[in-house]
Amino acid sequence: MDTTYDILQALGLGLAFGLRPVLAPLVVAICAAANFAIDFTGTKFDFLEGAPGLIVLAVVAVAGLVEAFRQYGGKAALDGRLWLVVALVFGILFGSGSVNEHSDSWYVGGIVGAIAVLLGWAATSPLVTGARKRLESEAEASLILALGVELAAVVTSLLSIVFPPLAVVAALAVLVLLVRGRRTGGQTYAGLRTLSK
Repeated sequence: MDTTYDILQALGLGLAFGLRPVLAPLVVAICAAANFAIDFTGTKFDFLEGAPGLIVLAVVAVAGLVEAFRQYGGKAALDGRLWLVVALVFGILFGSGSVNEHSDSWYVGGIVGAIAVLLGWAATSPLVTGARKRLESEAEASLILALGVELAAVVTSLLSIVFPPLAVVAALAVLVLLVRGRRTGGQTYAGLRTLSK
């Protein structure tokens, strides 16, 4: 049962990081350092809750927040693919660490974490990107959107470590978003083709 919960935890963390891999990983690492609902001590991934790991995560968090405020000031955002790579790295590391807490098959957590990141990213990135484009002329609304996404990622990660089965609910919500997004995209494309005739 512990390993099943750990896999669900890896799933939830991957989904959260796929949404936004800035504050959420740092928050989870701090929880691990405090032994709150997650603990990497004694695993191959205990460096995530150690001082060096926390410093790296803090630097990433500051960089992400600076980017959000730069956009508020009218500056261009970093390439989204860079954040996807960061999310994948964190999804694999934290997912592996979560499963390694009660099992030697830590790679399962890494695989689950990576897949969850890709699902979360594919479902939410188009929505967030579209909303940002619509809010380009409204700096305050754009900043609120960025901070809202950040908060959603942190809450999802916290819920996933406190009660891992909630990750199933998050996964279902992501799948619904993914399917609806594809349908909407297909309808838009069909409409454009009709207009071009």
